[in-house]
Amino acid sequence: MFAGVNVTSAEFDSAVTLTGKFTVKISTDASGRGRFFFGVDPGSTPDYTVSAITKYGIPLKPSTAYKIVCNVKTSNVALNSVYLLAQQATSLGVKTGSNKTSNRITGDNELATLTITFTSESNASYLA
Repeated sequence: MFAGVNVTSAEFDSAVTLTGKFTVKISTDASGRGRFFFGVDPGSTPDYTVSAITKYGIPLKPSTAYKIVCNVKTSNVALNSVYLLAQQATSLGVKTGSNKTSNRITGDNELATLTITFTSESNASYLA
């Protein structure tokens, strides 16, 4: 499930790929800013419902090191507006710890790498 704020389209695209068969092409409105997420929006709710976090959250092991890497191609994006954001949650959907963010990029990038490195909280069960 794709959802977002100021996102005019989000679709699988086979025209530009890096290692697999598809990429996700995200287009925003004229502002060049938007928020894109898969089912659970880590930035707008106080906590998650159990049904949402278990359906869309990525399972985590507590107190474990993780690295999330995403390669992106950008065109005309607003200042520092492309980055990854992740939030941890308990098995009951309660947010735990602080938001984890990657480096931020701006403008036109043929291929840029976004990375988040963190150790999960001792009570974390999911990543949103």
